[in-house]
Amino acid sequence: MNALRLLLTAVAAAMFLPGAGFAADTVSPWVEETGFRMRLSAGPAAGDGTLGAGIELHLGEGWKTYWLNPGPNGIPPRIDFTGSENLAKAEALWPAPARIADGDAEAAGYTGILVVPVTVTPKDPAKPVALKLHIDFGMCEKICVPASADLKLELVPGAKPQAMAAALIEGFKSRVPKPAKLGREGELAVTAIARTSESLGVSVRFPEKAKTRDLFARAEGVALPLPKLNSPGSYSIRLKPGSTPAKIELVAVADGEAIAVPIALDLPAAKP
Repeated sequence: MNALRLLLTAVAAAMFLPGAGFAADTVSPWVEETGFRMRLSAGPAAGDGTLGAGIELHLGEGWKTYWLNPGPNGIPPRIDFTGSENLAKAEALWPAPARIADGDAEAAGYTGILVVPVTVTPKDPAKPVALKLHIDFGMCEKICVPASADLKLELVPGAKPQAMAAALIEGFKSRVPKPAKLGREGELAVTAIARTSESLGVSVRFPEKAKTRDLFARAEGVALPLPKLNSPGSYSIRLKPGSTPAKIELVAVADGEAIAVPIALDLPAAKP
C-alpha cells in the first residue's frame, strides 16, 4: 500500500507540472464536472491478444464514490460499452474498496484517485478497438448525487502507452481481488461459512501483522448490507427472506492483498 500511495502522489504532482500532458493517442480528453474528472487511458497489452485500458477517476477533496455493492445508501456504478467497434468483450476489474463514512452509516467505496482496469478483447486482434463507454455512478460530498460520463479512446495493437498512466493502471490492478476458494491455504482466506434463513456467518483468516482487515460482499442484481464485524475474523451478513441471491462473492482484504471467494446460497438453510 505504501508503494501505491507514493505512486498516486507522484501522478497527482506530475499532472500539474508544465508540459506534463500525456500523448493524445493513448488517453482520452478529461470529462470534468463538480467533484470529479475522468478519462480513459491505454494500458499494457497482456500478450494473449487482449488490450489494456483504465477508467481513471480523480475525486475532489471531500468527495467519494462507490463500489459495486455500496451499502445501504450508495449508488452502484454501471458501465455500458455499447457503440464500441471491433470489440468482442470488455471486462472492468474493480479494485477492492474501503469502508468510508456515509452520513450516519458506512459505505464501500473510494476516495482520492481510482483507476478501474479494463481488459479488452478485440474481434480482430490485428485491428484497433474504438472503445466507447457510458458510466453511471454515485458521487457524495455532503449529499449524494448521480453522475455520468461518456468516454472514448482508440486502442491500437502494439502502441506504447504513456508510462505513468500504464504504471497507474498496473498499480490498481494489483488491488483487484484474486479468485480464491473457500477454505484455501494461505495467510488470507475465507475459512468457513454458516447459513441461516436470515444471515450468513463468515470466518476469515487474516495475516497476523495486517493492519487493514475487512470483508465485503456483492451479488448480481441484489443490494446487500455491509458485513458486520462481530469479533476478530468473524462477520455476519443479513439476508432478506424471500430475496436471497443464489450466489454471492465475498471479498476479503488485508493491507494490499484482496481475494474474491464465490459462495453458493441456493442450498437449504440450516434449521435453527
